[in-house]
Amino acid sequence: MPAVEYFSLPILSNSDLRDFEVAPQKYRWTQDNPKPPTVAMVIGSATHCHLLEPPERFEAEFLVAPECRLNTKAGKAEFDEWLMIQIEDSPGHQSSLEDPGEVREAYLDWKSPQKTTTHKQYEWLIRALGGRQILRQDDMKRINGMTEAIWNNESASRVLGSLDQTEVSVLWEFCGKPFKSRIDGISAEKRWALDLKCVSAGSASPEPEGFPRKVWNMKYHRQAGLYAYSLDQVAPELEIDQFLFLAVEQTPPHLLCVYSCNSDMLHAGVLNGEHLVTNLQGCESCGLWPGYADEIVDLNLPAFGWKKVQKELEVIGV
Repeated sequence: MPAVEYFSLPILSNSDLRDFEVAPQKYRWTQDNPKPPTVAMVIGSATHCHLLEPPERFEAEFLVAPECRLNTKAGKAEFDEWLMIQIEDSPGHQSSLEDPGEVREAYLDWKSPQKTTTHKQYEWLIRALGGRQILRQDDMKRINGMTEAIWNNESASRVLGSLDQTEVSVLWEFCGKPFKSRIDGISAEKRWALDLKCVSAGSASPEPEGFPRKVWNMKYHRQAGLYAYSLDQVAPELEIDQFLFLAVEQTPPHLLCVYSCNSDMLHAGVLNGEHLVTNLQGCESCGLWPGYADEIVDLNLPAFGWKKVQKELEVIGV
């Protein structure tokens, strides 16, 4: 199942639970007001596809734009000429999509942090490009750099070389609700499952403030627990007994590390998922989606703030 099709399925996922954990109101609003993927998300999807899928799948889902200065007339003309070729070659090409300038402006609006592109506008852009997404030359350079770094790493290349299934979409039931998972790789021989994470500089490090902090902040332990649990439910014959994260930094030299999740971490993730889904079902039953708090909240410094205050007082001798 292509990634675009998977993400369009209106089924509960770990990403939805992340919104719900922030506040039920955020989950409800996000569900009612879907946003298009960010540029970073597209680069992440492209990296997954480039690393884990056959070349023809990457070519079917992504376009690499020529290096053009789109703030100049000549650059726009070159880009539009390239776009016209892509549109004409796209499946289901329609005459109403023949204006490359319209597509170019839609693409630039989506890229710009100063512009707001709706989900419907983004869907139109993707349809105009035959279901494909545009990458810049710089994006492709970054993707190639991460791919090369991964294959040059002994542990990472060994894990990737063992995979016999990649980009596996799992549709299952969790706490009585339909649920979906997208598992980057499975090795039946090694009995492990893999998830690839493209992270910022320093975030792949095994130091406490590196990937462990990222795991906690992004609740990757819940993702790992639910994904492993889904395989136990849908494909118990695989007997997956190890869930791995491959964390690679997006900036050169693309430092990386492979992590194996321990069983306590996975169990904690499943318990957290059960708690959130149960509360979500309660919100669905009563129709109430609370935010942070309805009452006035007493404000105090957090514990780490008081520690700093104490040090300041010691310095001045108070």
